[in-house]
Amino acid sequence: MKSIVIIGSGLASYSLVKELRKQDANVGIHVITEDAGEQYYKPALSSALRLEKSPEQLVTGTAEDLMAAYGVQVHTGCRVSDIDVVLRT
Repeated sequence: MKSIVIIGSGLASYSLVKELRKQDANVGIHVITEDAGEQYYKPALSSALRLEKSPEQLVTGTAEDLMAAYGVQVHTGCRVSDIDVVLRT
């Protein structure tokens, strides 16, 4: 069975996960991210600085939340150093 690999865990990546899952409930989806895979709305960063919010206060979802809600695998703390488009690895 083929799987889809998404590199990065930003808002666009998680939006893609949600849309892919709408199209196919069974396809394997793997998200690879160097960070903890937490969701946050980047435009809120500027107001967060002004309001002196902590990074934790900006998090709207965790990697665990995404895995539970959408049945995907999130690989945190993983750095992608190369993509081979021919071998698809």
